[in-house]
Amino acid sequence: MPRILELTYTTDQLATFARECGWNAPPFRWDEVRRFLLRCEIDAAFFHLYLPSDHRGDWRPARRADGCPHDETSAELDELRAHFTSPRAAVGYVMDTFPIVRRKDEERFGQYRTRDVILEIYDALQEAIATGTSYRTRLDPVPGDPRCCHPPRAVAAGRTVPEPAVLADGAWARRVTGDQTEQEVAVLAAVLKAIGAPAPIRRVRLAVLLAMEPRLLTPSMPEATAGEWRRLVGPEAQPLRARVSALRRPAYAWGVAVRQLRGAGDLLEDLEEKTWARGPAIDAIETGGWPDGRVRMVLDVLRRRGDDEIVRTLPHAARVWIDEAA
Repeated sequence: MPRILELTYTTDQLATFARECGWNAPPFRWDEVRRFLLRCEIDAAFFHLYLPSDHRGDWRPARRADGCPHDETSAELDELRAHFTSPRAAVGYVMDTFPIVRRKDEERFGQYRTRDVILEIYDALQEAIATGTSYRTRLDPVPGDPRCCHPPRAVAAGRTVPEPAVLADGAWARRVTGDQTEQEVAVLAAVLKAIGAPAPIRRVRLAVLLAMEPRLLTPSMPEATAGEWRRLVGPEAQPLRARVSALRRPAYAWGVAVRQLRGAGDLLEDLEEKTWARGPAIDAIETGGWPDGRVRMVLDVLRRRGDDEIVRTLPHAARVWIDEAA
């Protein structure tokens, strides 16, 4: 898993995938030298998995328990040995079936580097199997080491948003007041900033609702993500008890927020397309802290699950509010 994550998690756009894999740090830097060795280690490991050998490195019969469709017969094993004296010989043959990789390696390095390194790592793995010891990676730091990551940050719409993993408990908690107009403005602005392009009004309303009523989103999250959500948001992210589905949206505050942003040109409305978009001066509205943090995670979940799937999980009152005209 550390090798797969370092190879694949190289952009903030894959943060949701990384969190589902149990990784809560920033993306890994793209390092060609490390990526080459990571791929070679994975390739060598899969050769051992798919070409069964004994502790001496000789062929052993493939069994159904290994994933083979059937238990290999002695005659089949003899036929295999007639072509390849050992699993290692088969590895060399397979690698020689990649002429383009070979040509590029020889042009650049004067040798078929990919094959040679895979065989060297294959041999090191075989030595570990024979001696009952752990394979020692060539990589320093080891695969998936946080020192190979980008600095803790995530850039969204030109703003720096701290990664959730580096934030303290309750970092996205908010003070609930009688008049929530200012908070509604901040969250609506944060959604428009984060989306960037014109978006369906219904989607904007849904994102704002989930950021302002975070407990509604918690049941739709994977357990690891939900735990991080509850940690950062606090009691507001705790799901409602069974059969409790009340929704107390501050209709007045929401209406004022929409009119305020629209009137200032910070919210651009296209009634024909039924979309909202950010206005040219919306960055002047302060959304740092809990609004940006909550909104970013909300949009991550919506991208992964889809708006309609999330809406179906909401109480009736919430579904009605989302579909109302602004």
